[in-house]
Amino acid sequence: MGFSKEMQDALKADAEKLSAMTGEEHTVEFFDVETPAKVMDVTNREPGYAHTRISGTCSPDVSVEDVKERFYHWYFGGRDAWVRDGKFGCVIHTD
Repeated sequence: MGFSKEMQDALKADAEKLSAMTGEEHTVEFFDVETPAKVMDVTNREPGYAHTRISGTCSPDVSVEDVKERFYHWYFGGRDAWVRDGKFGCVIHTD
């Protein structure tokens, strides 16, 4: 699914024409809409002192790095991220 090569070329040409008319840069980007997003659904939260332990289900393409990026606190971080057999978990530091 998506635009044909000819349609993509025509849209890029239109962007170049618009750039020439306005003096500003205009570009066109195409995304593969067939690629499903990585899914991580939290099904369990266990709050503790200065941390929260979470776990849940995920799509097969999710990696430990994906879990860290999505759930670790931006400042305090986290630990013990894991992914196995369509499930994931980690500890999020909150203080």
